[in-house]
Amino acid sequence: MNTAVLASAIAALIAFTVPSLAQSQHRAEDIIQFFATAVDLGPTRGICVGTEQECAERRQANEAVPTGLDMLVTFELNSAELTAEARSTLAEFAKALGDNRLRTHTFIVEGHTDNLPIQTERFPSNWELSASRASSVVRYLQLAGIESTRLSATGYADTRPLADNGDEQGRASNRRVELIMQTEADK
Repeated sequence: MNTAVLASAIAALIAFTVPSLAQSQHRAEDIIQFFATAVDLGPTRGICVGTEQECAERRQANEAVPTGLDMLVTFELNSAELTAEARSTLAEFAKALGDNRLRTHTFIVEGHTDNLPIQTERFPSNWELSASRASSVVRYLQLAGIESTRLSATGYADTRPLADNGDEQGRASNRRVELIMQTEADK
């Protein structure tokens, strides 16, 4: 089966960050509305097809284009255990995934870390930590009734930072889990 991973513009970015950076939690219906219309790859989804320069010009012309659905899922430092707040956020996400409008969607859960080295018995490196964070999210969603065939987990360690790792705020932004929606490619 051919599948195309949609650009991060329609990805649900679930960021591990400090509580002071927390954003308001989305309800299941918000999530459903965001993803249910994601098969429309036009500019309303924030997707750009063209050269890097063409896309940059389009972004400048219309900065109001949505680029993602931000939700907060927190972990303790150097941990892959979901906090109570994270479980609450994921409960809403699980409700949304259980809705008939999203039953055909599958998700790749990507774990990320900052660049601070870790070396524990459980996590010899950031690779194991990032994969374990992604697996924690997948495991939670499966226990909430989401079919395992709709989810996969992978870890990227510190190889795909969103922000500069030079300060705590940047590192906090990089300690995250992203859920990337997949859809069947046009035939």
